[in-house]
Amino acid sequence: MGSKLTRIAAAALLLVAACSPSPSASAAQLASPASTVNAHTFNDGELHVGTDVLPGTYRVVRPPSSDPEDFCYWERVSGFGGSSAETIGNSAGVGPRVATIDPSDAGFISQHCGTWTSDLSPLPVPIDDGVWIVGVDVQPGHYTSQGGTACVWQRLSGFGGTSDESTEVGSVGSVEIIPTDKGFSSSHCGTWLPG
Repeated sequence: MGSKLTRIAAAALLLVAACSPSPSASAAQLASPASTVNAHTFNDGELHVGTDVLPGTYRVVRPPSSDPEDFCYWERVSGFGGSSAETIGNSAGVGPRVATIDPSDAGFISQHCGTWTSDLSPLPVPIDDGVWIVGVDVQPGHYTSQGGTACVWQRLSGFGGTSDESTEVGSVGSVEIIPTDKGFSSSHCGTWLPG
């Protein structure tokens, strides 16, 4: 139980609620029609990369919840010993989540996330809490939201859950998403609108 709480606390501290496609993958590749045909799916658990789950970029869409403790947590690991040293990258939060699993990862651990899919088709919902793919779900440009004292957003260079993929972090309801960004993560900011 302590290990689970440590992992959740680490995810909250990192607040890299997002993660990334490999640097060579463009937004256009992520959204290619081929990604929606024969989509690979998997559910929560401790999964071995290469046998239980294939490397790649995946998305999970969770229904909204009024329970603040009901959030998705995932991590990429180099082993299954349960130590924090084995965590390569992780993320936690509500709303849509995106994660990239590298071929060199030993495993992928998912808790309270539901069903992950390789189908990265655009989501037909407002940009609110969650992780969004730039060029697919949200286009580059200037966006504003209500903001608020709990608002935290991040521009992302990838979906691997590592701190170096967070290129900018903000806490006000204004952001400029640039064409080279891979993702955008938002928590408690409200709905983002162009302008």
